[in-house]
Amino acid sequence: MKYIDPITSLVLYSADPAYKVHPQQLCDAIKHLAYADIKPPEQKKQGLVSPITEDQSATLVEERHSKYLIMAFRADTKNIKPATLKKEMSNLSKAQYNKKLSELTKAEQKTIKAAAVVNLLPNTPVDTKISRVVINTTECQIAVESSSVAGADAIMDILIPHLKKAAGAGTTIAPIRPEKLVLSEIFTNWLKEKQAPEPFELGKYVHLVDSGGDAPPNAKLDNHDLTATEVDTHLDSGKGAKEIGLVYNQMIYCVATQEFVFKKIAPSKSMKAIIKSAQQSSKDDPLVPMMMLMNTMFMAAQELVEKI
Repeated sequence: MKYIDPITSLVLYSADPAYKVHPQQLCDAIKHLAYADIKPPEQKKQGLVSPITEDQSATLVEERHSKYLIMAFRADTKNIKPATLKKEMSNLSKAQYNKKLSELTKAEQKTIKAAAVVNLLPNTPVDTKISRVVINTTECQIAVESSSVAGADAIMDILIPHLKKAAGAGTTIAPIRPEKLVLSEIFTNWLKEKQAPEPFELGKYVHLVDSGGDAPPNAKLDNHDLTATEVDTHLDSGKGAKEIGLVYNQMIYCVATQEFVFKKIAPSKSMKAIIKSAQQSSKDDPLVPMMMLMNTMFMAAQELVEKI
């Protein structure tokens, strides 16, 4: 099994200009974070796996183009459904106490719950999530595959101490996170002007939220002309852009949010042709498509920051 599906969402972080790290240094710093299989009574297990294969003995860091370091963070979770847990607790309550669950004391319910979880975990399916992490050592940027700031921050909270260790003392790593209201105002102005500054173009998606007044609080327009009068009507009612679809350099489509998260990332037709050609030239390296998209997204994010 290969974890090489395209990255469709990401959150960005920056390191100070002095951030330099060798792949082997990084491997040594993170090797104890390697993933191990989830086992009873664990409900959650997380760790690093190879970015290419699930083989746990494979390298945890892949290097490409002498400037990209790629890792993959795996999180396994066993989520017991509330109704299933309640049913098992009720059965145990009758078997052990000959009482209804509601008749037990809080201490007894706590004991029953712990026993129910132990009983149910072996047959509870595992939900596996893989999040790639890409370090651009040239631009000193780090991208985490996530559709939310909270999800990306949780991964970076684990990785940052080890990323700093690999690069040496004094290294600073921080999220690239402009003020929400600033980004929302910029996106809203682009809608009012009916164009985004080059090299960006307006896409076909927008999520508008009400900043006050009597209008409905949310409006999501998908596959929609963002220069249409319907958008003007929403803006006139006091709504502002929370998320906006953008096309970068006619190469890549994405949705940028006011939290500076990039979602629904997809290459254009011309970009797909470039990626296909590059992959053939690289002897079908499975990471090439992802790396080309990431390279473009790093550039797009940098240019968007410059517009702020």
